[in-house]
Amino acid sequence: MSPRLARTVQVVLVAVFLFDVALSATTFAVPELWFQAFHGNPHASEQHAFLHRCSANWAAFALIQGVALLRWRQAPWWLAVVAGVRFSDLFTDWTYLLASPEVTPVGWMCLSLPGLGNLAIGLLMLHGYRRAMGVGAELTPSRI
Repeated sequence: MSPRLARTVQVVLVAVFLFDVALSATTFAVPELWFQAFHGNPHASEQHAFLHRCSANWAAFALIQGVALLRWRQAPWWLAVVAGVRFSDLFTDWTYLLASPEVTPVGWMCLSLPGLGNLAIGLLMLHGYRRAMGVGAELTPSRI
């Protein structure tokens, strides 16, 4: 793996780890903030339990990405695990966006972009894994 790719993988792992830690902690501790930002209503209390479930899922993402951050150089297969985690969240935000009756402009922005980000991060992690294992640089859908 080239030093540039290794740096990129490292930086992205740090970023997604920190993002998922912040996301899970914030949505669990202050769900009203989520509902105010995304729906313009801080009192959607009937949805708090589901948001706490999502918080736990994002905490699991952070845990897996944190382990990968510490272990991927010795055990590159952790990059493939992170790719799977990111791919598992490809359509969730779009589904949530389409199913929500009221969404603020901030909510539209924050829910419409992550699917593409998860796709890009997942592909980067698979590419890093393949390079770390000495597999060709080409990463096309037919070779994934």
